[in-house]
Amino acid sequence: MSVRHDEARVATADGYELHAESLAIFEKAGERMGVAIATHNLASAAMRLGRLDEALQRHVVSLRLFAEIGDADGCAECMEGLAMLANAHDDHPRAARLFGLATLLREDAGTQ
Repeated sequence: MSVRHDEARVATADGYELHAESLAIFEKAGERMGVAIATHNLASAAMRLGRLDEALQRHVVSLRLFAEIGDADGCAECMEGLAMLANAHDDHPRAARLFGLATLLREDAGTQ
């Protein structure tokens, strides 16, 4: 493993801890959008750290929260995260469908 890769992994681990702190603060404050964003950020960090099961669970929770809030762009972000996980598991057809769904969500919301 290269020094650069080690540094990136440490930075991601540090970032993960900061997102976890943010999640706790947003949960305590009852700030649903903040909880959704922090959960999505934790999912992304978990994926970069190789914690794919955790990433999946957090993306699903985040997707549910964004859907309840009515944030189509947040839902699209989660779909893209789920697509990347499908790619990581070599399920390319599922990844393509999820990326396509994310694109449709953004087009419908006018954010693409």
